[in-house]
Amino acid sequence: KKKDYSTALKLYQDLESNAEVPANMLDARAGQMRCRFHLGSYEDCISLARRVAGMEKAGQGLITETHLLAGKSARALGQDSLAFSEFTFTAKAQSEAGAEANYLLAEFWFGKKEYQKAENTIYDLVDRVPSYDYWIAKGFILLADNFLAQEDRFQARETLKSIIEKCEIPELVEQAKNKLNTMDEQDRKAEEKWKQVETEIKFDTNSVRDNRLFEDESPFPEENEKNP
Repeated sequence: KKKDYSTALKLYQDLESNAEVPANMLDARAGQMRCRFHLGSYEDCISLARRVAGMEKAGQGLITETHLLAGKSARALGQDSLAFSEFTFTAKAQSEAGAEANYLLAEFWFGKKEYQKAENTIYDLVDRVPSYDYWIAKGFILLADNFLAQEDRFQARETLKSIIEKCEIPELVEQAKNKLNTMDEQDRKAEEKWKQVETEIKFDTNSVRDNRLFEDESPFPEENEKNP
């Protein structure tokens, strides 16, 4: 709980060496799995996740956690196929782990530029696990990015506005505001650039007419007769 994962890992290893009852052995391996993940030892985390999931005393909640951590570890290692498989399994759970897995699947599709699949997965997240506000809000922030990637700025803007108005998680409201401010700045710069182009076009059009004033011949025939 103090996030001293190196010390915790050693203690869990000692616990495994001395465990005499299955419950302690399960706690020891599950603890090592979590420590390995937080320490970035992803291969070891995946290996431990397999061992924990196969233990007789492992409950459904812990099994779901093993698949989630295995998937996140696989993603960190660039093993997309394994990560996708683990997230798909975890996403079936009606729990916070299931909600997170749904979000990570949406991220997976977004990274692959499969925008329709990303959108569908986000809506699945909302429909299947509606009680996990954090992941739903993160899902809608990703949905705004998904709209932007398809150049639908209106839908992206409205999605961010809905998060700012309805979400009660300050961290995610701030994130939505930052994205909306970035969009506003981009729109402002685009408008300024367009005004500059319009001005240049008008100047070029006028210059053709105005240059006639500097020609040797007067534009008035009667003047040319007086000044051959």
